[in-house]
Amino acid sequence: MIREPDKDTPLEIRNSSRFSSYFKDCVGAIDGTHVRASVPIQMQGRIAMGNTKDTQKVKDTKTNFRWSQPMQNLLLEILADEALHGNKQSNTFKHASYAKVAEAITEKFMTECTPKHVEHRFKTLKTNWNTIALLRNKKSGFGWNDDLKMITCDRTVYDEEVAAHPNHAQFLNKKIEMFDEMALVVGKDMATGGFSKGVGDIGVEALDDSPPLVDADVDDISKKKQVDPSHVASNETRSHRKRSHATMIEDAIYQDLSIQLGKVASAIEKISENQLNFGSLYEEVMKMDGFEENMLAAAFDHLNGDEKQARSFMFKNDKLRRQWLQNFFDNYLSQF
Repeated sequence: MIREPDKDTPLEIRNSSRFSSYFKDCVGAIDGTHVRASVPIQMQGRIAMGNTKDTQKVKDTKTNFRWSQPMQNLLLEILADEALHGNKQSNTFKHASYAKVAEAITEKFMTECTPKHVEHRFKTLKTNWNTIALLRNKKSGFGWNDDLKMITCDRTVYDEEVAAHPNHAQFLNKKIEMFDEMALVVGKDMATGGFSKGVGDIGVEALDDSPPLVDADVDDISKKKQVDPSHVASNETRSHRKRSHATMIEDAIYQDLSIQLGKVASAIEKISENQLNFGSLYEEVMKMDGFEENMLAAAFDHLNGDEKQARSFMFKNDKLRRQWLQNFFDNYLSQF
């Protein structure tokens, strides 16, 4: 038989200055009732009552640290600053840099983060960066939108890539958060007080390591010799013939090069006309007011997966776009 708890606060609580402020409205509970109490992980070691077994259990759970996007953003911000201050050694960081990130995350997010957690996340980011670099370097079907920091591809290429590598889906047709910081933190460049030049920072003029072209008839001043005046006229004639012949060859080369470049430009223009610009699509979707940002992002992801609808959306005016978005959101929410 179960007795209902007394509705009056027990005298032990009412008359106790220690418990009264916390349990003054307590109405009692059935014996054996379990009440869940959550203790912050950073305090669990202090209240383990000297029980080494419990303390060990707390330590074991620390290895499974859950990273959120804001946590990762904070990590990248701090390590990018550390790299700029010369604390990045080749492709890794000093322990003090990891400790700095761990302390900041622990303080801001009220969860215990250790330097080891940060180091493990750094390795994960390096793996992600290698995947991004691999996708960007693929020659066929992939593009790069530098404004949005996004790897672009059409539906067919997307399906083929994700079928072969499902984990690549997170990097395709989606903005890569904090790309510049990632390049500095996990890229191959090492910054010491300033941004170092990577492959992407080198201008076209720096790609040509060949020496400057010099006219074959211009001699080094240090090698000039006295010439018999009687031979000057004949030498000038032969030199003029050499220059004329060389000029004709150069003109032919430049003309052929110009024709080939024209063909390449024409081919690129045709490809551009037939390809959907995902950067423009993203801007057009996200600028629609009256909708939440995360909902617009979901609509953009859907359009990436259906190129026919994406093209149709781009041709619509603002009124028809808004109507399409509203219908999409109604159908989207009805699934939940």
